[in-house]
Parts: sequence; C-alpha cells; structure tokens
Amino acid sequence: MSRAADRLRLLINHLDRSPATITAEPTSTQTFTYSHPQRLRYSFDTDLLTPEDRLFYEENGFLLVKNLVSEEDIDRFRMPGPSEVAWCREREFQCEDAVDEP
Repeated sequence: MSRAADRLRLLINHLDRSPATITAEPTSTQTFTYSHPQRLRYSFDTDLLTPEDRLFYEENGFLLVKNLVSEEDIDRFRMPGPSEVAWCREREFQCEDAVDEP
C-alpha cells in the first residue's frame, strides 16, 4: 500500500470511532492552568536554580542575576571617558576603545 493510502486509512480510523470512545475535554481558557514543562531542554534539575529561574532561562535564553557584579567592578571596566582619552593623547598612547564625546 502506498504511503498516502496508509495515511488516509489512519485518518479514517481516527474519525470513524464509536461515540462511546469519544470523551469531551474542557477547552475554555478559564479551565486552562499553566504548569512547568515536564522536561526542560536547556537546563538541568539541580538545586542551583529555582523552577521559575529555569523556566525563565528556557523561554528567554538568559538569566538576570542581580548584584552578581559589584559596582566597583562595573566602574573599573567602563569605557574610558574624555579625561582618560586626553590622558592617552598626551602620552601618545592608543586608547582603542576610547570614544570622543561631542
């Protein structure tokens, strides 16, 4: 039998059922409750992340961890400002990431 004929026969079997085997299920959005997926693809079930964190990561692809990096470290790695650019120019250094302010 051809593949198309097999698919058609399967479809007819699904549609041609006795009413006793058909059960109604609620379809209203009011009865829908959201639950976590049974199997998350990109994270492991460890005690490091909460289920909410894992779900956020699965949906968005990143985590936001507040206060992970101190303000001092953030300030240390910021791009140089105009005073740093002037300092580099006075000493004939190259500040590759330096940007002149308008």
